Amino acid sequence: MINRKFIIAISGILISISAAATVYAGTWQTDANGWWYSNDDGTWPDASWQWIDGDVDGISECYYFDANGYCLMDTTTPDGSQVNQNGAWIEFGKVRTKTSGSVKEDFTLSSSQREIMQKVLENVIPSVPDFLPDKTENLTSDNISHILYGHLNSEMYDDLSGSDSNLVCGFYTEALDSGRRYFAKYKVFKRIEDLYGHPVKEDMLTIRDFQIDDTTISIGGADGDGVTDAIITDYHLAGGKLYLNVHYTVTYNVSELDTSGDLTAVFTENPNSFIGFTLESVNKN
Repeated sequence: MINRKFIIAISGILISISAAATVYAGTWQTDANGWWYSNDDGTWPDASWQWIDGDVDGISECYYFDANGYCLMDTTTPDGSQVNQNGAWIEFGKVRTKTSGSVKEDFTLSSSQREIMQKVLENVIPSVPDFLPDKTENLTSDNISHILYGHLNSEMYDDLSGSDSNLVCGFYTEALDSGRRYFAKYKVFKRIEDLYGHPVKEDMLTIRDFQIDDTTISIGGADGDGVTDAIITDYHLAGGKLYLNVHYTVTYNVSELDTSGDLTAVFTENPNSFIGFTLESVNKN
């Protein structure tokens, strides 16, 4: 038999949560008594549920604040709901979320955008966070030099047409006697700037194998330490930023060294980039 009282109670919980206000601006604060949320107007939620997008990714979680304004964590709220150790409302073990109006639900990456973004991540994943900083705004000249080296040298960037074309850096010619590949210098420099947000200048290129003249840049072939594959498993666009969930594998000649994992990458919308986005940050999960 269906328990009518149970249905009424659950309905009341859902109504109270769905009626919670969404907080679009503010900051989390903590003191000796716990965590609370300070709205930009100087107020704070109390004795209520609030949808909060704390990391401004366009996805909000729901939190319950007691009569003193403190967020309840890892407990049962007065209306019988469950919150996890971070205070987020959970049902059946999963955090409940909702998207804000800034999320473009109908946004779709083109196949070329997806491929190029995956190749960008394959070029930097083995070095995050050991070699590269988390945010591309902190890249050094030496970082840019190694990034460019990786893009020019990687065999995986050949397109499927069989032509001498690199997915990121464009068409090239290859010297039969040396195997060196020659690319249009300024096109390559512009595309690296598009993807990483940093201008490229010749005096930044510290790797000796680069050969540069007035119009071309070339590099000899070399084997990498490992082969990296990155697959975008999910993404969403919110507030001018594209958030990617990525699964990666790094395969070496010695299988015991193989690694895999997941990361979050953020690209910022950039109308001046040839793919419409510029990498902002990469963080391994």
